[in-house]
Amino acid sequence: MQKRYKCPYIDSGINFFYNEVRVCCKSAHKVEGMPVLAEYDNISIKNILEKKKEYKKRFETGDIPAECEGCIFISETEKPNEDLSFGYIDINTFINCNCQCVYCSCKDIENFNEKSVYGILQELCNKKMIKNIPEGYMQFAGGEPTLMKDFEKIINLFIKNDIDNYLIHSSGIKYSKAIEKLLKEKSTRLVISPDAGSKEVYERIKNVPAFERVISNIKKYAKAASKNPKSSVITKYIIIPGYNDSTEEIVKWYDLSLSLGIKSIILDVEMNWYKQNNHSITDSIKDMVMTIREKCVKDKIELDYYESLKDWFFKNPV
Repeated sequence: MQKRYKCPYIDSGINFFYNEVRVCCKSAHKVEGMPVLAEYDNISIKNILEKKKEYKKRFETGDIPAECEGCIFISETEKPNEDLSFGYIDINTFINCNCQCVYCSCKDIENFNEKSVYGILQELCNKKMIKNIPEGYMQFAGGEPTLMKDFEKIINLFIKNDIDNYLIHSSGIKYSKAIEKLLKEKSTRLVISPDAGSKEVYERIKNVPAFERVISNIKKYAKAASKNPKSSVITKYIIIPGYNDSTEEIVKWYDLSLSLGIKSIILDVEMNWYKQNNHSITDSIKDMVMTIREKCVKDKIELDYYESLKDWFFKNPV
């Protein structure tokens, strides 16, 4: 009997990337890009849905695309999903930022032109094709979303259409009243990644003198989120070998996060390093992660992993 497969992002995902429309942004496990739904010079809901149907059919007949092989989000299924609506929306069109992280590939992209996706998002909303699903989100990432020209316009569109789940990645350098509003009124997770517990290490990684401002903004955002049990501000620590890969520094970051009112944290390992090291981590990095895991259990802090560490733990259960 032919095996059938499913993927939540093939079923319900769309990623507005900076140069094309993709199914998702889950790229830790592969070097190649993700399945493409459309190019910006030929973008329409009709074209996107036709391509989406094609990928769904391939999954349901066991013909997994090469771009998806080995992905941890794929599982077997007995029943195909006929719903073509979107519950995982990634808005990664904007790659400019107000810091220059050493690990970020966005700064290497030349001739960037900001793409406005407000029109197609409005059309999807009008057609009731964006839905709130339990694990879904409206995610803003890529560069710094608060610098996007349509950021507040898109937020207001989503609020008007009763879309409730938001995941926003920000440098934390620019304070946003729109984000504050979401934290107070909607189910919102705001992720800020200082990647350091000290000013010196922060500036070495970020290449901007903004550590105190970011810490102040995290505290203000956390206060706004405290008024809504469905919202949270999350600090992230990307372990970057040669920069912040010490237990001392990660513990400083952890303690600082708790002092700001943070109840949820995220760990990861720098993606390019992880790929170059055959999807493996060193014993010292594992020790760093385990130290924080133990502290989270003791302090009742929610801990999650992003793509590289999630991939490693999936393959190496601890």
